[in-house]
Amino acid sequence: MKKLLTILVMLIGCSASAQSLTDHDHRFRIYINGAFALPVGAFHNSTENLLTGPAKYGFAANMGIGKYFGADIYLGLSFGSMSAKLNSDAVVQHMQQVLSIPDAYNTATLDGDKYSIKYIGIECAKNFRFRKIELEPYIILAIGGVEGLPNAHFHSKYKNDNYYQQTDFSYTNDASTFEFFYPTIGTRVQKELVSWLYLNAGLAFASGSYEAQLQTITTDLEGNSKTTNTTYRQSVSNLQLSVGLQFRFGRK
Repeated sequence: MKKLLTILVMLIGCSASAQSLTDHDHRFRIYINGAFALPVGAFHNSTENLLTGPAKYGFAANMGIGKYFGADIYLGLSFGSMSAKLNSDAVVQHMQQVLSIPDAYNTATLDGDKYSIKYIGIECAKNFRFRKIELEPYIILAIGGVEGLPNAHFHSKYKNDNYYQQTDFSYTNDASTFEFFYPTIGTRVQKELVSWLYLNAGLAFASGSYEAQLQTITTDLEGNSKTTNTTYRQSVSNLQLSVGLQFRFGRK
């Protein structure tokens, strides 16, 4: 993350020397991007939550609409969604290490291996125009939500008797959604195709953390059960490499 922030600061610093050639010809714009997301430190926490583990990758779609103020300042509304795939093998392995009973058959399963992040927020950008391209550092102050985190199950059975134990893990947050502050910092390179259409590519880093309630129910062969509720804070961070189109309209 430190390296990414350093790169972004360097890009902003280098672009600061650029001067706008002319004012923008249009007042408004809409952009649509697709992105490949690389989770960074996703779903690591200090409470050893058994439901989540390192994510593998994700795909995101982002959209924004807004207005230029003067020559270089852009303000608008941004929203998007990312679907990521958990490393289910790592989660199962972690459960086996923590919960396995010696001399017993132990199995761990997940109800799924994906989760999603959705956000909506205010975007502010500074546009620097060069002869052939535009460079645009930006920040998005957003509210995000995590959905679809899978439940998990762990079973233990002794080899020589009827002893059986089942442990079920599930989230108890309303609608399995966790809302949190989810800011994004990044930069885009934009190339004019025609007067109203631009191609853009970008690099961005988004990060936040949410509070979740995890319920653990352990049941034995006779039906006796024990319920434990745990509250913990979980981090969600990702690096996004995006490409898309930008439409400008409303000539001055």
